[in-house]
Amino acid sequence: MYWAQGIFTFRAGAADYVADAHWIFKAHLTLGLTILLVFPFTRLVHMLSAPIWYLNRRGWQIVRSKRLAAGSSK
Repeated sequence: MYWAQGIFTFRAGAADYVADAHWIFKAHLTLGLTILLVFPFTRLVHMLSAPIWYLNRRGWQIVRSKRLAAGSSK
């Protein structure tokens, strides 16, 4: 708890709380913070901007054909 408070309030020395933790726990923290860092740049951010529409959306998937992309007339 103190580690998370230190990270989100930008306090120095927050890493000291997890310095003696197991490497798996440190990897878990690193991956979790990476997800928080990358989240705004993914399509998942639409859950926050339009949550009602996002819950009822259809499973749209863009499918592109290599033939059509090459400029074929078919």
